[in-house]
Amino acid sequence: MYSLYLEDCKENGLKNEDIAKDWLYLQIFNFEYNYSFKSPDNDTCDMCDKYQLQLQEADSLESRMELQKEYDQHLSEANNRYKIKSEDKRKTRENLLQEKVVMIDLQ
Repeated sequence: MYSLYLEDCKENGLKNEDIAKDWLYLQIFNFEYNYSFKSPDNDTCDMCDKYQLQLQEADSLESRMELQKEYDQHLSEANNRYKIKSEDKRKTRENLLQEKVVMIDLQ
């Protein structure tokens, strides 16, 4: 990030003495704004979260078994989608000019 900051400062014609040093930049960035970078967490599926809550709160064995069956079906469908996604990625790598795949994470 600091290197991008330096590029931006130079593009905007700032003098070297007006550009924050890396230690000051990091101090402001990390402590005043409290920003940091990390690898993204694995998102949890809303449906999975819903099933897990319902399973915890199920009041009878019968309802729990039905919910578990639905949840297992949901997980199976999700695994199939991941397999299709992996296969599409593999095909794209093998056929660089013939096939393209666009993947979008909707929030």
